[in-house]
Amino acid sequence: MAGLLLGKDTVKQVYSDMDNDRVCTPTLLMKNVRYARAGREAIIVLKEDGAVYWWGQLRTTSSTTVGGYDEYWSVTENPLNLVKMMYLEPHKVLDHCIYVDINAWNGAAITEDGELYLWGLNIFGQCGVSKSENVHDFVREPQKVLDKVSMVWLGGIRHSDDARTFDADISAIRYGYNNFALLEDGMLLGAGDKLGKDSVTTVMEGDLDEAGSHRCSFSFVPVKAVVYSLEYNREVLSRMQWGMQREEVRALCTDAGLQCDVASENASLYIENSKYYCYFDENGGLDRIQIQAGSSRDGRFLVDKTTLEELQRNIADADDTLTQVKSVEEDSWERWQYEDMQEQIRYYFTVYEGIVTVIEEEQMINEEATK
Repeated sequence: MAGLLLGKDTVKQVYSDMDNDRVCTPTLLMKNVRYARAGREAIIVLKEDGAVYWWGQLRTTSSTTVGGYDEYWSVTENPLNLVKMMYLEPHKVLDHCIYVDINAWNGAAITEDGELYLWGLNIFGQCGVSKSENVHDFVREPQKVLDKVSMVWLGGIRHSDDARTFDADISAIRYGYNNFALLEDGMLLGAGDKLGKDSVTTVMEGDLDEAGSHRCSFSFVPVKAVVYSLEYNREVLSRMQWGMQREEVRALCTDAGLQCDVASENASLYIENSKYYCYFDENGGLDRIQIQAGSSRDGRFLVDKTTLEELQRNIADADDTLTQVKSVEEDSWERWQYEDMQEQIRYYFTVYEGIVTVIEEEQMINEEATK
């Protein structure tokens, strides 16, 4: 991609994975390397002598100014490009470092003295660099942002402790526009989207989910980390009541620590990176919840675990009826409906190859009460 594996005859941009040139034999990129890490479209290297190099591209579809199509897909190094940073050859940025990392948007390095340097996309302040010091949306060269740092994580905290048991979905929660740092005294800090009291206004472009004003932090602020739990998420969802206003639902999720955003096309809420959706009626009241992870709010039906056979048996045992409402044989998926008259909840189950993959809970209108 874009000549990341050096020594190729041409450098080109790719529009899909099928466009990538395959390098099928090992290619020597650099010698005297302590270790290297790969981001989505970039490589970073820490050399034995502590020098840091990176090459490739850090680019974004989320910006405060509209960038052109040609700028986004350009394969030319250009420090004035509004939507990307790019180096076609290894670019030295620091010396005397002991740790480096890179992802789709940012590069990071910790020096021998515990200083943290960050660079790359800073649209939401995730580099910890104030907007007044940043010409556009990128920090073009490494900026020192913290002292006495023992670890840095880009776009989400990961762990490798086999002695602890975590839910399998812990890595599914992404903080694409946040970076995190652990200080030597044990304090955990974060910068970027939905933190602090700063704000930024973005434009609708590319894959950006939500344009407009965003709360963010252009400096690192204290945060708390907890182990991700689908059971905890279910408990939060169970607190939602039909008719709750959009801002009430959003406040409930935010106060509980769940990621919650407004989908711009219909003002529904998507929670925990689209694991859950909340939909509202014409009066702004909650009337439907879509669940793509965990279970129904009462815990009876499990996503990716409950089989259609189990679903039919459990509903039959309750003397209720499960009705098929859609079947697409060629796609191997079906849609089933169940009305829980006692709880006044209508369920829709998306079943793929015999397994429940999506659960929707919808408010049933009590016709007698509305007469």
